[in-house]
Amino acid sequence: MARKAKTLTDEQIGQIETLAAVLSLSQLADFFGMCENTFRKLQGEDRRIDEGYKKGKATAIAGVAQSLLKQAKAGNITAQIFYLKTQGKWKETHAVEVGGLDGAPLPTSVRVVLVKPDPADDPDG
Repeated sequence: MARKAKTLTDEQIGQIETLAAVLSLSQLADFFGMCENTFRKLQGEDRRIDEGYKKGKATAIAGVAQSLLKQAKAGNITAQIFYLKTQGKWKETHAVEVGGLDGAPLPTSVRVVLVKPDPADDPDG
């Protein structure tokens, strides 16, 4: 006997935009009592589900971004650094200088020693 196909009511589809702001796709699927694959299938079949999910996520991200930008403009150094790293493509670099004793250059010579193999160690021997 085949399982009954999962669907969402118009009311549930209307909830998606609000819920998407705070829930992951997997959590949304759980909320509606289905597995993530089923939710994704419905999302591909019904444009309203996909658009609601995307709009909900975008709205939440925009709200947080506006708050972050407000904090950065108000002088919050942490917010400024985070904003510049994520939006301005700034990055931290660490340079490590390695030197010899008392700052002298490291020796650059390499010693190579060739050792003749012992025939007794050869498994094919």
